[in-house]
Amino acid sequence: MQKGFRYILLLLILVNYTALAQTIELMGIVKDAETSEVLVGATVIVCDEITATDNEGRFQINVTGESCNARVSYVGYELFDEEIVFSTIEGIDFIIFLKESSSILD
Repeated sequence: MQKGFRYILLLLILVNYTALAQTIELMGIVKDAETSEVLVGATVIVCDEITATDNEGRFQINVTGESCNARVSYVGYELFDEEIVFSTIEGIDFIIFLKESSSILD
């Protein structure tokens, strides 16, 4: 009887913890740092969720947790790689500026 109670208590704790995990919708736009032109098709990775920018350079992605790394890449540009703390970004529309890469492929 006591063993069954422990399992039920553990299950209730896990369900409660999962309910506390807040889903946050991140939205933003990716632009060239020098010209402010939008970058169509840039890859956006946040908390292992992957998307690409649309024809207007915009992205939208749903994530859970308190913080994680955000990576944005585009051919010919430097990688954007920053940690984002979600409790500080609610309602923010990100504008991410990428700099052209100075390295040349042989």
